[in-house]
Amino acid sequence: MLSVDVKLVLMPVILVAWFVGCSKQEPYRIDGFENFSPEQKEAVVSVFSKLNEDAGRTLVSESGDGYRISIHLADELNNASEQGHAEMSLSGCTITLLRSLRLSLLKAVAIHELGHCLGLPHVQPTYGAVMSPQTGPIEVYYSGSSYQEFIESLLQTPRLH
Repeated sequence: MLSVDVKLVLMPVILVAWFVGCSKQEPYRIDGFENFSPEQKEAVVSVFSKLNEDAGRTLVSESGDGYRISIHLADELNNASEQGHAEMSLSGCTITLLRSLRLSLLKAVAIHELGHCLGLPHVQPTYGAVMSPQTGPIEVYYSGSSYQEFIESLLQTPRLH
């Protein structure tokens, strides 16, 4: 395992290479749904489809040659306080979500973690914001303006601009 000092030095290099290497590849390609039931997969696909529609362009798709995003369900995460996690690399991004999440919460956490895959950080402290570290069911928790701000932020990231 890398020491903290080495990670701090390498992280900016990885992020710059990641942004440069992926800046022209869209739509981003969902490269599989591991351990999903049909209902869970449909819930996540529907929220990504709505994101594409609301953005007025295809940001994520299940086909194509874009930056690879794999989505997995797990019984637990390394950090017990997390409901999802996104891990970026030069070859793609892996989203891990808790298997036990209700469908409405699964959709909210999936779109939040997708935001990380596309380059967005957490916002603090913004109750109800898509990129807030705290989340709740998508239908209740996200306000219309917060969701619109999320889409506008996505479209301004270097990877989509």
